[in-house]
Amino acid sequence: MFLTYFADTVNGMDRNYRPFIMPVTWLSFIASLQVTSVKDLGDTEKILSVKEATENLITEADDLFSENKYKELYELLYPYKESNDVEILWRLSRALHHMSKQQCHNEEKKRYVFEGYDLIVKALQLNDSHYAVHKWYAIFLDTRAAYDGIKARVTQLPNVKNHLLQAVELNPKDATTLYILGYWCYNISSMPWYQRKIASAIFATPPTSSFEEALVYFCKAEEVDPNFYRKGRRWFCSRASLSTSTGTALLYSGP
Repeated sequence: MFLTYFADTVNGMDRNYRPFIMPVTWLSFIASLQVTSVKDLGDTEKILSVKEATENLITEADDLFSENKYKELYELLYPYKESNDVEILWRLSRALHHMSKQQCHNEEKKRYVFEGYDLIVKALQLNDSHYAVHKWYAIFLDTRAAYDGIKARVTQLPNVKNHLLQAVELNPKDATTLYILGYWCYNISSMPWYQRKIASAIFATPPTSSFEEALVYFCKAEEVDPNFYRKGRRWFCSRASLSTSTGTALLYSGP
């Protein structure tokens, strides 16, 4: 159930390596967009310039993420958090998630989580057809619920899985989402008795899974991205004690 632990481990691989760094002039141009609407610009050329400037902003943000510069990424995108640009909103949420995993005081960590949650909720309201929005909404559902106790966290379990499934449906080639789904299944299968008791009290039919289902998603992650997170894959397969031929092949293949 502890998706936050896994997201901290795996999503560091969810990077887009792009060589272009946006010049400062683009930042100045985009800043001007806060007071000038596209409608006011009045012609196609300037509208295209707005689109290009936004794309360049996203490129720089992704470059910062690939360099693990989450604070700098947050500061870059923060001026545009009131925008309705989903690409900016989910990246801000992702940055806040990683910032919450770095060394910081508990209150600061909580502030990052709550702000990231609010931003990803807004992104979902704006666009429920974006895989990254569903992916990060699932992660923040679990992270946010953790502050309300184990009962709240257990309550969100089906919602977490549903949004992960929607993310996979929208982008079946994202290995990290597939792996998180495997992790969800693994944790449901190995849920301690007291959490199962809470789940039984909350749901008429508590969420269920199996180690075999977990392995299915781990294998799918491997299919779309060979040798994806090999160390974590071996650990989960070993912990699940999967003895099928598929599990054995996955566990021991490669160096």
